[in-house]
Amino acid sequence: MSLDKITVTLYDLLGYLLPGYILLLACCIAEASFWGSSLFALSRIGRNPILGAIVAYFLGQTSHGIASLIKTKKYKLFDDRGRYRLNAEVSERIVEALKETYALKLEPDRQLSRIDIYLLADSYVLASGGYVERDMLTAREGFFKSSMIALAALAVTVFSTLFAGLARVQVQPQNFMVATRLSVVLLAVFLIALSWLFRERFIFFNRAKNNNALLTFLALRNVSAAKANAAQSKAEKD
Repeated sequence: MSLDKITVTLYDLLGYLLPGYILLLACCIAEASFWGSSLFALSRIGRNPILGAIVAYFLGQTSHGIASLIKTKKYKLFDDRGRYRLNAEVSERIVEALKETYALKLEPDRQLSRIDIYLLADSYVLASGGYVERDMLTAREGFFKSSMIALAALAVTVFSTLFAGLARVQVQPQNFMVATRLSVVLLAVFLIALSWLFRERFIFFNRAKNNNALLTFLALRNVSAAKANAAQSKAEKD
């Protein structure tokens, strides 16, 4: 298969490639500061863009996987505390519409979980073709999710160079840029703050994506019901 057949989606670019390049920079700094090799020298990455993109993509996948694992294990760290949740009445209407749409008959003591509600609504939206806005929100969510971990890893790498004697970046093999201890501390603090900011944006877009799926489902369901009622009324008149 030729390279012109390979397509890169917006989610691949934002969710994996860009965070992966941040991790590539972390590898470059760690290598220059702690080891004597030149595998991640910036010039080598620049001369091999395809190989660099492949490595960055898999590093981005790793970052995304770690973020997903942390979100699953430490979900309270990503709780929006009700800031972006839908109104209770709207949520009840969505649940009732889902039960009617999928003909669900639950036991009195059983309720749909949040993930069930989202997946059922999202599946209906996809089947109805209303996925453009969903894809944009998913790509943004993935960017902040993966970049949050990538920036944190870069911050740890930068800060750890304080214990290596010299904080360096290898521009070309055996050609280094040396940073002062003050600049290393300031950069590490900035990266940690940026990682925390990306965490907040991830929480927002995660909730926005979920809310968008639920509200789009309700809108599509209402339009479908209105068309069905109109068709029935027309048939009765005829």
